[in-house]
Amino acid sequence: MKSSGVTVVVTSFNHACFLPDALQSLRTQSTTPYEVVLVDDGSTDDTAQLVSGYPEVRYLYQPNRGLSAARNAGLRASVGEFIVFLDADDVLEPRAIEVGLRYLAAHPDWALVSGGHRRAAADLRPLGHDCCWPVHDRHYRALLHGNYIGMHAAVMYRRAALLVLGGFDEELTACEDYDVYLRMARSYPIGCHGEIAALYRQHGTNMSARLGNMLAMALRVHDRQYPHVKHDPELRAAWRQGHRGWWIYFGDQIWEQVRSAPGFDLQRLGLLLRVIGSYPFAWKLLRNSPLRPRSLARRVRSALRGEARQEERASVNPGSFRTLVPLGSTAASDSVASRYIHRFLAAHPSDAEAAVDIGDGPGQLRLEQVSKLADASQSSVTCILQLGTFELDDAVGQFFRVLRPGGVLLAVLPGVVMRSNVASTDDHWRFTAAGARRLFSRHFGEAVEVSHHGNVVTALGALHQLPADSLEEIEFEPVDNQQQLLITVFARKIPVRTAG
Repeated sequence: MKSSGVTVVVTSFNHACFLPDALQSLRTQSTTPYEVVLVDDGSTDDTAQLVSGYPEVRYLYQPNRGLSAARNAGLRASVGEFIVFLDADDVLEPRAIEVGLRYLAAHPDWALVSGGHRRAAADLRPLGHDCCWPVHDRHYRALLHGNYIGMHAAVMYRRAALLVLGGFDEELTACEDYDVYLRMARSYPIGCHGEIAALYRQHGTNMSARLGNMLAMALRVHDRQYPHVKHDPELRAAWRQGHRGWWIYFGDQIWEQVRSAPGFDLQRLGLLLRVIGSYPFAWKLLRNSPLRPRSLARRVRSALRGEARQEERASVNPGSFRTLVPLGSTAASDSVASRYIHRFLAAHPSDAEAAVDIGDGPGQLRLEQVSKLADASQSSVTCILQLGTFELDDAVGQFFRVLRPGGVLLAVLPGVVMRSNVASTDDHWRFTAAGARRLFSRHFGEAVEVSHHGNVVTALGALHQLPADSLEEIEFEPVDNQQQLLITVFARKIPVRTAG
């Protein structure tokens, strides 16, 4: 599928050896960009000749002016409503454009959406864990703490907002993307998702390897925000933590570089001496130490109280599930919930086949029409209850009234994670098994069988509107009391015995 609104700007400076991977990653996108603009920032290799083999790429050359200037040239030349910037040594994941478009379409007020990235070796082998730290509110404060986005190719912008912002600061020789994120978050709503959008290739000549310059630019960008936060105690505290965080982040790398490098290097030594002046070594050494005063006090209190030491929790990476927008959009008939409903009705075939069907679907009797049915006129009733506004006890009483003696009611009730088709203010039909039993027993007495269905896997599938076929059949079997996705009720109207 081709998008009429996405421009990908590829910037390259002497990276012809990596460029084919970047361009091929655009050809294999599930949603093909409308245009690809390659800005050659004064390369002296065979970049121009290589690009001639990609007719879909619009080639622009400029004398070497730096990454910010190259991105701004691509921004001015682009025509898409949305824009993605890809460095020539990195690649996009196959669904990066599709996912970015989906989130920006769902949130028209967002000026950008960011995803996660994965570090990769020069041959694109994955290195370590995925880097994904989605933030779902207060993005400006989070960015003052640090650059949680981490990689520019994982971002899709609304081009108009980026133009209003003035694009990238060409005076910055690094961290120009972090500068844009901060300015954007201060001026517009922005968003995140949990998808991995790009591979960040590590090959030894990355700009980020120039640690001294990276530290200087990160602090310069960060310091620019102080006038905007100094009168807000919460933002000012976040700024201070972020300022110290940059010294620690680059200080760790600079110290490791000096420690592991062979021989003596005056430049590295000078950089280390500069870092020592601001890097909180003592705090760093103590923060995870059992000798830290706070740690000592906690251990003493625990010993006095006789508290057992808790095992450290394993870290969890939610990956794609860390999102506020459902991953799928499956039809109700193919949903995880519908699979449970079909299984329930299949367990009572004769009753389900003869039943009058109550619900909101085609050919079904509306709940409010039940009152028009004659007393004791139905041998069985099937009701897939929708969320709505009515008296619960009266509704169940109507079911009981229209059933013949010995008649059966098959009811499916939404549980804690069912989606509503109506406004949340009209949502009166969410149940636990205990709540359903209490309600139906008022009319049907002891002739009520209540079951609940669902577990963590199926609850996530329902929340994200995944098709039932995306899960294994065996995954529908476990029942978790804390994940009551659906409640099913089998109730029989017991005939009244007369004295004779």
